[in-house]
Amino acid sequence: SSWSKLDTNKYHPKKYQPFKGIVFVIHSYPTNRDTGYIAAGEGYIYETTDGGSHWSRRLVDTTKKHCFFRVWVDPYDNTVRAAGDAGQSTGIIATKPPGGNWGVEFPYPELGLNFFDVSSDGSTMGIACSKGYIIYKDQSHPSYTASHYLPDQQVLYALNLHCVNISPVYYEIGGSDGTIRKTSDLSSNAGLAKYNLCNQVIKGVATSPEVGYPVTYFVGSGGRVYRLSHDANDWKPYMSVYGEYRRVRIELSGSESTYGTIYRSTCPDGPFYYVMDFSYPGNNQPVTLYDYSVDWSGIPYYYTGNGVILCKDTAWVSGLPSAPSPPPTPSNFTVQDKPSDNGGGVRLTWDGAGSSYTLYKDDKYFAAGNMHEYNHDRCVTGYSHNFKVRERQYYANESDYRYSAPASANCVAVNNLVPSAPSNLTGEKSGQNDVKLRWDEPDDIDIYGYNIYRKKGNEAYTKVNSVPCPRAFWFDTPAAYTKLWYKVTAVDWSGNESNYSNEIYFNFTYSPYAQASCDVDEPASVQIIPNPATGRICFNFTLRAEDYMRVDLYDVTGRMIRRLINNKFTAGNHCVKIDLSSENRIGNGVYFVRIRARDYQSMEKLVIGR
Repeated sequence: SSWSKLDTNKYHPKKYQPFKGIVFVIHSYPTNRDTGYIAAGEGYIYETTDGGSHWSRRLVDTTKKHCFFRVWVDPYDNTVRAAGDAGQSTGIIATKPPGGNWGVEFPYPELGLNFFDVSSDGSTMGIACSKGYIIYKDQSHPSYTASHYLPDQQVLYALNLHCVNISPVYYEIGGSDGTIRKTSDLSSNAGLAKYNLCNQVIKGVATSPEVGYPVTYFVGSGGRVYRLSHDANDWKPYMSVYGEYRRVRIELSGSESTYGTIYRSTCPDGPFYYVMDFSYPGNNQPVTLYDYSVDWSGIPYYYTGNGVILCKDTAWVSGLPSAPSPPPTPSNFTVQDKPSDNGGGVRLTWDGAGSSYTLYKDDKYFAAGNMHEYNHDRCVTGYSHNFKVRERQYYANESDYRYSAPASANCVAVNNLVPSAPSNLTGEKSGQNDVKLRWDEPDDIDIYGYNIYRKKGNEAYTKVNSVPCPRAFWFDTPAAYTKLWYKVTAVDWSGNESNYSNEIYFNFTYSPYAQASCDVDEPASVQIIPNPATGRICFNFTLRAEDYMRVDLYDVTGRMIRRLINNKFTAGNHCVKIDLSSENRIGNGVYFVRIRARDYQSMEKLVIGR
């Protein structure tokens, strides 16, 4: 009913171990109701046993190269599973049995997939992957098996198992194509129910454990939350319709009592209009209703209703006056992509003598009214949609129309907006030979991933890798080049690439922390005054050209305490004053100051005493 935001400072000690997913053990209530897990970056998973008051972190992936996106607790045996990737098409699954330790495996490495979600029900386990794949194993497939659900350019981000009070068990799948798929068989995507959420990327899904009719929530791009209520179909009464003399007979049958509403249309795709309410007693007692508001013979009447199994039969009525001839088909029907948008908008125009028209997209009704043009902003970017328009003429009751033959046109909605660039690109040595890059993600809602560019010495920049979104770090293992530069760009789902991020530099002769031996734009000097310090210090330095200076304070264990300077400076002499007094929570002791510019790096010792 409402959402609240927690104080993240209590739970988020490291910026670059972002939290991507959370789960609590609710299935063994009240035994483990306070146990929970958080999927995080750099190979970590956080755990709590007291309802979230205190969290501890576990280094599950010892390489620290994988980012875990989702974590799931099996409702039958409380096995915990987490899915993640390393941004280089190396998906990882981490598993923790009850009372055991974490272990990792890399299913189907030959497909080169990234993993984004995992779900299981004791007998079946599924993984939502990149390139449109589901990887699963069950009683019939004890080893991992791959099933291709979507085209290779699409990503499956969300996989959810209905595990409480629903039979049969269903999996719901959401991804980058803006639809929700529902299936009881992960081995095939045939016959899936699809709920089109237009151009919104589905990033997560979960079902509330309610008795009776549970509710599934989907979260997507643009800050949207979708709510889907489930009615168990075998509880609904069945509805059948029969055309008779000057009326339509509606019959209801079934075991469960319910109430609902019946609607009618003279077009199979709608719009549907109210006919009557009903109350059904259940116990397999047949109930017969009649619709006397039909007015013409020779046309089909289509019926639907909520609270019932939808009937697909068509009723043809006799004994009424014949309906008039259909109106003429609209002409010059065109659909054009709207410029300067993110691909969701198209403009429909047509010619016709009438005033009332009905519009369809991919054979589904979406609008009707008095118009000769329409702006539609809910297309899927990069997909070819088929649009139709039909003239409708009123001939009887408000809900009864005579429809023309449809005019048809196709259009692909194109995203021609360049995304924002990543910002605050930083890097550091990680391990013996690795460089870890980190950056801040842009706020655009349609980011697909990031391209990593590297320059060696005097060579030009070249793209060395791509990283899928959501992810904001990458490892490189370069050879011992003297100089290395890096930049990062953002890429959206339509292939539009942003401008470069800021540039960072490494002198990799020995270590990124060692002083660079270069003679281009090198600061003439860097002095820390006073040293030893008692409170306020001053950094004196000289730049021969405009440059970006970053100064970080580390303790003797190598832990960064504070970023002291992070600005661009003009050429010339500079003095930057920093307050290191006890009020700023920096205690006495020996520290190290890391100084970085484009072609200059050094590490200086700083003593603080009061």
